Amino acid sequence: MRCRRRVLVGSLLFISVTSLFLQMSIRMGVFRSRDVKDDTELTELQALTGTVNGHFQLNGASGTMPGGNTVNSLFEALELPGIATYLPHLKNHPEYLQPMMRVSRNRSNVSLVIGVPTIKRPDASYLDETLKSLFVNLPAYDANKCLILVFIAEPWDIEYVKQITIDLELMFPNEIFSGLLEVIAPSPKFYPAMENLKLTFNDDSDRVKWRTKQNLDYAYLMMHSTKRGKYYIQLEDDIITKPDYFSFIMRAIASRSTEWIVLRFSALGFIGKLFRTSDLPLLVEFLLMFYADKPGDWLLDNVLTTKLCGKDMHLKECQQVVSKVGIDVKPPLFQHIGYHSSLKGKIQKLKEKTFKVKTADPKNKVFQGNHNPPASYLNTSIIHYEDYDLEQAYKGYKPFWGYTPVAGDIVDIVYSPPIKIYSYKLVSGSGEHPDDIFPESTTVLVEPGFKSGFQNGSQGDDNFYQVGTFDKNGIARNIIPPSMDKIKTFRIKVNETMKTWILLREILIGDSATPTS
Repeated sequence: MRCRRRVLVGSLLFISVTSLFLQMSIRMGVFRSRDVKDDTELTELQALTGTVNGHFQLNGASGTMPGGNTVNSLFEALELPGIATYLPHLKNHPEYLQPMMRVSRNRSNVSLVIGVPTIKRPDASYLDETLKSLFVNLPAYDANKCLILVFIAEPWDIEYVKQITIDLELMFPNEIFSGLLEVIAPSPKFYPAMENLKLTFNDDSDRVKWRTKQNLDYAYLMMHSTKRGKYYIQLEDDIITKPDYFSFIMRAIASRSTEWIVLRFSALGFIGKLFRTSDLPLLVEFLLMFYADKPGDWLLDNVLTTKLCGKDMHLKECQQVVSKVGIDVKPPLFQHIGYHSSLKGKIQKLKEKTFKVKTADPKNKVFQGNHNPPASYLNTSIIHYEDYDLEQAYKGYKPFWGYTPVAGDIVDIVYSPPIKIYSYKLVSGSGEHPDDIFPESTTVLVEPGFKSGFQNGSQGDDNFYQVGTFDKNGIARNIIPPSMDKIKTFRIKVNETMKTWILLREILIGDSATPTS
């Protein structure tokens, strides 16, 4: 009788500790980034593991169990799945999960986390327009209930990550300071080797690699968002939204039962898919399990069918069951505006056919006021079209749209008294007018307000120094060397006669030194 009691007590203790170990392993299996400064949760879990092992031995749990095995040998024989199961190179390297760059005010406990992954496109960039749409259509009284998380998915291009970070700090300083906007970039060591991937669904190697990395991007972004709020919505970096989208989403949630798993605010790919953050670990694990096998939006469908549909269930019956937890919300809340895909060479023409939004601008471009320093005088020799003048563009309300420039035309921004300028960004062209851009021969010049000791620029006869040029995409951006004195005039100079009109849609002048990390 005494022997049976020992066996029963030992068995119960083994089951109890094994259950606790399972819970810890599940918690450790899905990394939830809390702050780039430390990995507190991971450290606590590792300490807890040691505590459990010590407690286990202190209570005599290393004795013999039924069948002749020791508890320790059974405990050590357990190998439970975690993130390193799917990404083995992460084993013993929790530091690979930390972002290599993070700009954050550590906002948390929000109602809605908005994930915006962004990637470098060789022919265009839509991130600025996407963020402006999200900010201008979010009333101030709702802004403190949101976190917009931009994920720069270019870990192997550190200079690009730095440049995008600088641009966002220059364009949206108030949103970053308030905590509404956060920017992160993953470590390149988070990603496994992606050579020799198995080709599936008739996709070529470039497309398979692109979609594989995209799944890993999504998983990382979701892991980083899990602890930050109650709901999470996935967007892309080439969309616009409708006014008051936050309240629309909250009303849609309130009007549904508690049984839903995903609410779809767009029919396009992964755009506009809303989840409870408590459901993200399941989706993350599914993405990691099959990241090299299928596109992410297909895997989302597979999660639902795997969870809800029996193997003998007919397709129509399965679809009916899934439709009760994967719900399409009408009308669509987001519109895809990108033309050039993040997959090199791919043209993306998908649109939400029923998306409608009123806008005063004929180019469907969302504008809001810039944070440019006050200018004393604005002047250009380029004749503008209708009311698309230089003043509207400098203030950020409309683009400057002018008739065909000729060699020698200028755009001048004058400051009196002169001011210290640290950086600038100029963007020409738009999605609907991609050819209305400044050519690469167009130069950016500055005129110091006082005699300058600046030696690194080329000085013209009129005391102007060249500080940059436009690139092939019609964009000019640079950091003004610290040795440059206060600036009286900021100038764009056209050096060859153009064949098209010019649309200057972004003028950003940084008159304060902004940290980049």
